[in-house]
This record gives sequence, C-alpha cells and structure tokens, in this order.
Amino acid sequence: MTLTTLLAAAVIGLTPFSGNLPSDTQNAPAKLRNGDVVSLVVMGYTEYSGDYAVQSDGAIYPAGLGRIEISGLTLIEAQNRIAGLLKRVIKEPHTSLGLKQQRKNVIYTTSDNPALKEIELLPELDLRRVISQIVPTADADEVEVTVYRKGDVIATTVASEAISGKPSWTGPFMADDLVVVVPTARIRAWVIGSVTNPGRVRLRPGDDLYRAVSSVGAIVVPNDGTQRDELSIRLRRGPDLYTFPTTPSASYKNFIVESGDVITVDLPSAIKVTMAGSVKNAGSLTVHEGTTVREAIGRAQGTTAEANWQDVMIFRGDQIFHESMPTLERPSPNSLVLQSGDFVYVPTLSKSFVVLGQVQRPGRYVMRPEKTYHVADALAEAGGLVAGGTYRRLTIVRGSASGKVTTINVNLDDYLKQGKLEANPLLQPEDVILMGTAKSTLIEDLTRPITAFFLFQNLFKK
Repeated sequence: MTLTTLLAAAVIGLTPFSGNLPSDTQNAPAKLRNGDVVSLVVMGYTEYSGDYAVQSDGAIYPAGLGRIEISGLTLIEAQNRIAGLLKRVIKEPHTSLGLKQQRKNVIYTTSDNPALKEIELLPELDLRRVISQIVPTADADEVEVTVYRKGDVIATTVASEAISGKPSWTGPFMADDLVVVVPTARIRAWVIGSVTNPGRVRLRPGDDLYRAVSSVGAIVVPNDGTQRDELSIRLRRGPDLYTFPTTPSASYKNFIVESGDVITVDLPSAIKVTMAGSVKNAGSLTVHEGTTVREAIGRAQGTTAEANWQDVMIFRGDQIFHESMPTLERPSPNSLVLQSGDFVYVPTLSKSFVVLGQVQRPGRYVMRPEKTYHVADALAEAGGLVAGGTYRRLTIVRGSASGKVTTINVNLDDYLKQGKLEANPLLQPEDVILMGTAKSTLIEDLTRPITAFFLFQNLFKK
C-alpha cells in the first residue's frame, strides 16, 4: 500500500487494509456481513469512491462498477476483488477499503407482519425476552414460536411456556437466527362448577374433555364425606347434553371439545333421609342422590354393637323394603339406592348371652345372626380367663319358656386339649356362662345364698 493511500484512509477515519498486510493485523471482523458499511477510496477517481452498505443480497453497488458481492469476504479479499474489477477501466488502480460501520449482531423476528424486526443479540438475550417484546402476554398461549438457524428448525415451543420461564429450548441464540411467531387456532369453551378456577378456557384443536377440565385446575371435592367418583362432568353442546365420570373409564374414547361447549363439574344432588334404630348418629341426614343404604349408615357414623345388619328396614311411603348385609364391611352388592324422604331403621339384636366369673370382660354379648356361638367363642368374646380361672370348672345356666332353669357343667379343657366336640357345646340365646376357679364353680358360690332360678331371673335378665 502506498503512502498516498495510507494518508487518504487516515483522512476519512478508516481502518485501511491492503493485500500486503497480514491478516493478524486486522481489527475488523473476519468476514463482512450484510448490513456492514464499507468506504471505498480509489485514488484520483472520486466517481468510484464512496460509502457502500452491503445489501441483503451480499453485494455493494459502486457507481459505474455494477454489482460486487463481498459478503462473507475479509476486507482484504473484498478490496482485491474490487481492485480486479477496476483494472477493466483503470490501468493501475490504487484502492483502499475500510470498515466504516459494523452491523450489530442481531436476530430477526417475524409474525403476522411480514417485515422482519431486528433485535440486538446481547449476552443476556433469551427466548423469554424475545417473545415478551413481540407477543402480548394475553395472547401467549395462542402463539407458536419456531426458531430457525440457517434454514433449519432448531426449536418449537408455545409462547406462554417461554414467558413463564419454562421453555422447551433455552438457547443460546446466534447472530442471524430467525424467530417466527405463528398464531395457532384455539378452541374457546367454558369450564364451570366444582373446579379450582372456573371460567372461560382456550384449548388447542383436538383437546379432549379431561384436558379442558385440567386446564382450570383440580376438581374440588367437598370435605363432607363426598367421594370423587360421586361427582360427574356434564358437557352441553347446543341442545345436546353428555355426561362423563370424573375419571376416564377404560372404554373412554377422546371426546373432543368444540368452541362454545360448556363443561360443568357437578356435585351430586342432595336428598334428605331419616336414620333410626341402632345407628350412632340417628336423625335427619343429608346425603347425595344415588346414596345406598350402606353408604347412608356410614354417613350416620355406623351402627352400634347391637345392630342387626340382616334386617335393615327402609320405609318409603306405603312401602317397606328389607335389606340384609352379610357384615357391615361387606354390604350387599345390590344395596338399595335411597330416595328423598326415606326412613331407614336398623333394628337391635334381641339374642344375647352372658359371661360371668373368672374372665377378663364379664358381661352381656350379642349374638350376630350370621354366626353360631359355642362355649369357646363366648370365652373369646369375654377376653379369656383371669389368673385363678380354669377351663375345667365351667357351668352353663339355661332357662326355658316355662321358667325352669337347668345347669350344664362343662370341662372345656377336654375340647381344647383333646378336641372333644361335646366339651364345647352350642350356646342358646340367654345362656349364662359361669367361669369358676380351680376350687369351685361360680354357680356353687352363687347358689349358697340364692337359688339358681332367682339368679337367672334377676341378675341375668336384659
């Protein structure tokens, strides 16, 4: 490069370059890019000199020289290319090419407006910051964002996910990346009823009923004993009404939501029934429509120990229904569904026996209708023997309708040790089992001051 060329470059404030300078002396970027502005000085030829911006096609257009593509070249390579073209019109051209303005590193965005928008590529730039500049927050869940790099798709996400700080792609961006924002079609429907955030929802085409319900939060189950499966989901579409359980069944096929649908999570309708008899919480009871007899008993805090589960009576107007349950834990599979105004009566067991003497829990015990009771069962109900008690001295006191009292001496030890069934006799209602000590039976002690008949009639009557 001649001294004249160096002085000319210095005058106009450029970084001068010549093919004779090594590349490690360059302060400009390694490659020219679209948008950079270069200054060309051709000594003695002002008609070719001037400032030229690298256009979007990668070329500059000096007057009289036509199109010269320099994007992607170093300044030295671009200067040599220009000098080669000038030799067509100038025998020995002296040229200098400098970088007057370097284009900032940017990314491009485009949406419904086809014009590209530039965003400066700063170190902290991420997808959330880009989207917040070009997508209104209210529309974020209706916009799909795609990031292109050199024509290839490197990321696709929903704008709302990026704004919330949970994008599927976190970057980093590179210069000239293109962010394309495309509005997506949305289905608008209503989800109301027993849900966390009832209101209007915007769904993607193809979203089904349960996706719509989950978009407004959880299903709210009242804290009154109601079970989730007692609630239902209704979808109204014009004149048509569809009903679904709150949890998809195995046979469920996607029911696609359409714009204008109204989805309601319904609590079961309430009815009032009356509970009476051997229940812990007798009186008026509010239950949900569809509640069975067994479920109503559970809502009444269950039954007392003397309840007769095998003959529960339900009074409905002039009708009487009977329901038998094997046990309270195993209700009838066809338990009657109650109606508003029903009167449920759980009768009390009338059959019982008494255990007295050397046992842990002396007292009266009801006889469940589904079970038979032997002497060993009675002893188990009473908690077993206390210290000093014996299996060998046991007496059954049994009355009759005529008032006659008989006593039966039993050696339960023969049953427990030798398996003699006759030593473990079957009990009858109102039997009194007296567990004695090793020295005497309880009946011997009791009958000294009073007769066995008096004992039966006065001490062991219910």
